[in-house]
Amino acid sequence: MNEDEKKTRTNLHKPVTLRLYEKTEVQGTFKACDYTPVQIHVAEMNTPSGHKKDCLLRVSDIISYSVDLDDTK
Repeated sequence: MNEDEKKTRTNLHKPVTLRLYEKTEVQGTFKACDYTPVQIHVAEMNTPSGHKKDCLLRVSDIISYSVDLDDTK
């Protein structure tokens, strides 16, 4: 693994906020996405219906999401 790949991998496992349909907003930890991306893996997700340890979300169910990639924090 080269240095660029290592740096990219450190951008994973960051807090993420996702805005879904029906005015739902959830928070969790961004873990991974597939290449296309069609699915996003989110861990420790807090939803209006409770806490989920691991979730695989379809991108088509997500309106938007934000991940803070600032390395200075």
